[in-house]
Amino acid sequence: MKPEYVGTSYIETYLYGVDERHPAAAKTVGGGSLYALVPGKGILVHLEPGNILHTYVQLNCTAE
Repeated sequence: MKPEYVGTSYIETYLYGVDERHPAAAKTVGGGSLYALVPGKGILVHLEPGNILHTYVQLNCTAE
């Protein structure tokens, strides 16, 4: 089976030391998670142990 692009891409990132280095993001997410979703795109964030925000940006777009 050959992999093929189906139209959704994810960008994953981590923000470390969020209380000190990214206080606005830490306040926005709080102690749990945040989902900002609209058709075709979204931002998903959750707080992990160690004061880390684990973030995904999701986009639906063509391969081009």
